[in-house]
Amino acid sequence: MTGSSSSYSYSPEKPIGKPLPFVIGSETTLIAAFQARNNARAVFSGSIEFFSNQFFDQAVQVTGQSSSSSVNKVLAEELTKWTFKERGVLRASNARHHRVGESEPATAYRIKDNITYSVDVEEYTGGKWTPYVANDIQLEFVMLDPYVRLNLARADSKSSTYSVVFTAPDVYGVFTFKLDYRRHGYTWLTLKDVVPLKPFRHNEYERFIVAAYPYYASAFTSLIGLFVFSFMFLWHKE
Repeated sequence: MTGSSSSYSYSPEKPIGKPLPFVIGSETTLIAAFQARNNARAVFSGSIEFFSNQFFDQAVQVTGQSSSSSVNKVLAEELTKWTFKERGVLRASNARHHRVGESEPATAYRIKDNITYSVDVEEYTGGKWTPYVANDIQLEFVMLDPYVRLNLARADSKSSTYSVVFTAPDVYGVFTFKLDYRRHGYTWLTLKDVVPLKPFRHNEYERFIVAAYPYYASAFTSLIGLFVFSFMFLWHKE
């Protein structure tokens, strides 16, 4: 919460002179809240009186309107709920992945496999865990850089399960299923699962590739030409 454009921070017992106030306008922070990388939360308030009963019940006068009660109580309650993790808390569980058409998780995948990834995401609100609703949860399939980045979708309107189906890239190596969800006001979610992505075996490739027919033709033409040349060289008489 920042001050208005005409606000400033200065000693009330001294007249404003030089040096001028160091903090003025929107740079004046009245209440600041932050969340650390480990999801720990902290709030800094410029005044303890903000949380007092006097400020909760105090009436305010807005120009052109009748007096009304302040929203200090509502703000203080919501702020303390967020600080003590009674709201804005997410959890991810039951992350799983498998090939399409199968149910058991695979220890390794093959290039161009169709893979299903699912995870349950819930929000703590009202003292209980409920399905979290969002459309910006993304899954990345990473090997140094993301090769696949897709949005997860809910199975239905009442479910907490998010899932996506994608085709593995045509690049083999060690890949990571990575879900790194960071949204303002909520705890961060970070999930990682490492799996190898293998190439086709030698007997799984197509025997004849349509695009390679010109090379097949050149090989057989060379063989026929060598046969004709050998026959002419050995049996031709002047």
